[in-house]
Amino acid sequence: IGKLKEQGVESLDAMIITHYDKDHVGGAAGIAQAIPVDRFYLPDYDGETDKCGDLIDLIQKKGLDSIRVSAKEQIALGQAEIEVDPALVEYDPIEENDNDASLIIKIFYQDDEWLLPGDIEKEAIEVWLSENTQTFDIVKMPHHGRKEGNTKEFIENTDPSIAVITDSTEDEANKKVLKQLDKKNIPYYRSSVDGTITITGNGSGIYEVTKEE
Repeated sequence: IGKLKEQGVESLDAMIITHYDKDHVGGAAGIAQAIPVDRFYLPDYDGETDKCGDLIDLIQKKGLDSIRVSAKEQIALGQAEIEVDPALVEYDPIEENDNDASLIIKIFYQDDEWLLPGDIEKEAIEVWLSENTQTFDIVKMPHHGRKEGNTKEFIENTDPSIAVITDSTEDEANKKVLKQLDKKNIPYYRSSVDGTITITGNGSGIYEVTKEE
């Protein structure tokens, strides 16, 4: 909340919850109580109450606008377009495959192309590889930089100019994933090493990266 207010953010056009793991939804209700949100984009499954109950209760009690994403949704943001794609793999409450049931976020602004695939794992990556024909400038690596059997193919498929890994000192990115990025000469930034990572693009495919530990 503090970071948003430092940037002068007084309201949010949208809040996108990729999936209902605690580290992706845990602070959402607090943000929504402090800063008005026009619309919530939610996974198309029922998450566990201890993970997402605060947010769902807030949406229901206040009658806030929300969409369960079961088909492609598009959000216009000035000249930019945000595409929210439904999960590549259906959620299975027995397997509790929240990660593979992540929503996929794509951002397009002139020549800039961004990909935020949530925490997708091997099964959803396999579906992605069978369908995707597009490359991206900025890619947030799936599932905090953990290695899957097809992570190498995912890197080759998306062919990023810059990779971002949201890992931590307690749960660092897999070293083999870092080696795969190094072999492709793809610069990467890690939360565990670089702190808060901000990437700014102007639509020309040229990016400015700042780090704040």
